[in-house]
Amino acid sequence: MPESPTESTRELFAHASRLLAHSWNQRLTELGITYAGYLALAAAAADPVSHQAALAKALYVRTPTIGSTLDRLEYQGHVHTYRSPVDTRYRLVRVTAHGHYVLRMGREIERSLLAGSEGLRDQLLLLLPQLMQQPGAA
Repeated sequence: MPESPTESTRELFAHASRLLAHSWNQRLTELGITYAGYLALAAAAADPVSHQAALAKALYVRTPTIGSTLDRLEYQGHVHTYRSPVDTRYRLVRVTAHGHYVLRMGREIERSLLAGSEGLRDQLLLLLPQLMQQPGAA
């Protein structure tokens, strides 16, 4: 798709993000998971002793939001949740073998969707810290 002279860089990023999320959702649905569920599953796998509040913070969502996502993931067999033996207010999350399988398949989907754009990730990793320093950044 050629760049429109009236489309700003911000609009290009937003458009690319929407298209990527839509494509991911479509492909992940075939695995029985949403894009949001996949992100939560990946965050839980990155921190094997994660709890609901930490996952919410890592994903920039509210704790109740991640709670309903975890409920769905647990129902589908992607995670197992349990109360912390130290503090029962904390709901701990463990990714199941099936959840790890879905993550592997999700990485394959990502590779196929982004084939040919290998340098883009490195450029974004350089750009994001600069953007995070801007006033009003999350």
